[in-house]
Amino acid sequence: WTEGAILGQQLWHGDGEDQRGHGGATPKPQPKPEPSAVPKPAPTLGIYPLDQFQLDDDAAVRAAYALWGHYPPVIHHYLRVHVFPRVMRCQELKISASGQALGSSLLFESRLAFSGTPSDLLPVEEEERRQLSPCVFERGSEGAILDTLIDPARVSARRTGHDWSVRGILFDIATAGTGASAEPPRISQRIDVLIDTGALVTGMSNEEVAQYLLDHGLAWAKGVVFLDEHDEKQVLLRCGGHDDAEAGAARAA
Repeated sequence: WTEGAILGQQLWHGDGEDQRGHGGATPKPQPKPEPSAVPKPAPTLGIYPLDQFQLDDDAAVRAAYALWGHYPPVIHHYLRVHVFPRVMRCQELKISASGQALGSSLLFESRLAFSGTPSDLLPVEEEERRQLSPCVFERGSEGAILDTLIDPARVSARRTGHDWSVRGILFDIATAGTGASAEPPRISQRIDVLIDTGALVTGMSNEEVAQYLLDHGLAWAKGVVFLDEHDEKQVLLRCGGHDDAEAGAARAA
């Protein structure tokens, strides 16, 4: 495009006087047309060669936009190379593998450790000497887990009726240990945190759960901390609105 612009500037030499052909022959003079019939030269855009183009030159930028602004290949290049890689998470290749492939010698010759819940479901090897199972558990670790789960000082269970509902459970949580309702609370101890209750509390967003708890109890709390749809921590205050302060707020995850 720069060559075309420069060439366009060089093609206009006025009204064509003193033009000579090849071999030194002088063409026959032609009668001049009327001034109104003489075509006006097309305006040139004044585009500099690319090595002299400066982004801080407003005139040059406007001229470049006039040439490129609606040119489909340029638009396609700008979107694919500059815009989409910045605003979209994209990758050309996606690597996927099963636990058997990752944990066995199929992909990696040496494996040092595994993360996650310990179990005997370890990758199977063709050679017995390379077999990783059975899992060798730390002595006493499973006993310590069971001891914690059955300790009444740490864990308690409560049966619900067949007619239980999500809002009924949230009401019991909101009034737990406070006696906020006319009836005695079904849960004697105050509940401060809800962790991983997504399978139990369904049909309501985290903000709706926080609002319900504040509307029906939690007299001791100034607000409820929850995670929004973008996993950002928010605080719903009793006085209304959101805040990022966490002091004196119950937590609902």
